[in-house]
Amino acid sequence: MPRLYQYDYRKVICFYYGRPKSVATSGCGATSMSMVIAYLTGDTRQTPYTLFRWAINNDLYSGSGLTHEALLEIGANYGVGGEWIGRDRERVLEALRQGIPVIAHMGYGQFTRRGHYIVLRGLTEDGLVLVNDPNSFFNSVMAFDIDLILRQTKSKDPFLLCRKLAPYAVVRGDTAGEDALG
Repeated sequence: MPRLYQYDYRKVICFYYGRPKSVATSGCGATSMSMVIAYLTGDTRQTPYTLFRWAINNDLYSGSGLTHEALLEIGANYGVGGEWIGRDRERVLEALRQGIPVIAHMGYGQFTRRGHYIVLRGLTEDGLVLVNDPNSFFNSVMAFDIDLILRQTKSKDPFLLCRKLAPYAVVRGDTAGEDALG
């Protein structure tokens, strides 16, 4: 799975109540989904920038980040489906054992002070969780106990178990290159 970092995408996409918004400021969800899309479908033409811009252009952004529903819509647009589930330790671990990536919505703790999406990408031999954190290289080269991740999740249904949709038929409403916006 590719490691992508939201801070690599600083180009302003919109202004929200006068404040500039970019993947760097609000795009952990788009960056997480971009990693999952590339991993599951092989589509590397999409980027965190194009996904975040697509979300904004389709009224899926409300100023601070993307909702669970927005991530599902973005994924479906690029051939990835999923199911948001609660803090079900065994289902998350089983998904990771099967090579199924999981997007986790994190709250205060190791990964964020407020709210943040990360990708759980696998397990070590001793059962620790491998993470792709779109805002931290350091966290992305570490492994974490599943109980720490469970304790620090943010919402009622904090885990998105991702899967490739079949057939891979997408309806992309915005496929212009990154430089299309001035």
